Amino acid sequence: MAKIDWSSKGQETPSVIERAHHLYQRHGPALTSHPRIPGLLAQYQKDIDLTARRTVSLGVPAFCIACAKRDCVCCFKGVEQRYDEYLLLTNLMLGDRGAWAAQAGATCFYCGAAGCTLAAKHSFCLNFYCADIKRGLGVAGMDVLMRQVGQELSSQWELERVLMPWLWAEAEREG
Repeated sequence: MAKIDWSSKGQETPSVIERAHHLYQRHGPALTSHPRIPGLLAQYQKDIDLTARRTVSLGVPAFCIACAKRDCVCCFKGVEQRYDEYLLLTNLMLGDRGAWAAQAGATCFYCGAAGCTLAAKHSFCLNFYCADIKRGLGVAGMDVLMRQVGQELSSQWELERVLMPWLWAEAEREG
C-alpha cells in the first residue's frame, strides 16, 4: 500500500486546497456513483445540520459574537493545518464550492466573517468550547451539545471508513 501523509502540518494551505480540488476532479464522479458513499454523505450532512441547529438553539453564537467584539477568537491561526486534503475533499463532496481564501487577521484560514466556512470540520474544532460557553450552557446544555457533536463525528468516521480505503486503492492503482 502506498504511504500517505495524513497531516498537512508544515504544508502551505493553498497547496492542500489544490490537492483536494485535484482529488475531487479526478475521483468526484466515481465517488458520487459509489454504492455507499452518497448515503453516508447524506447522513453526515444531516448530522452537520443537526449540530448547527443545536448550537443555535442553545445560544452558542451569542457567546461567539461577544468574544469577537472583544477581538477574541478561538479559531486561531495555524489550526487550519489540522485540515488535510481528504477532509477538504469531503467538504467538496458535500457541495462546498471550495473557494476558500484566507481572511485578514490572526484567525484560521477557513474562518470567515460569519465563522467557519467549512461544513465538514476537524474533531478539534467541533470539540472546542471556551470557558464562557461551558459556564453559560452548564453541564446539561454541554451534554446535549456534545452528544450531537459525537453523532456528527460518528457519521464522519463512518464515511471515512469507506472513503479512505477506496482512495488508498485508487492511489495504489495509479502507482
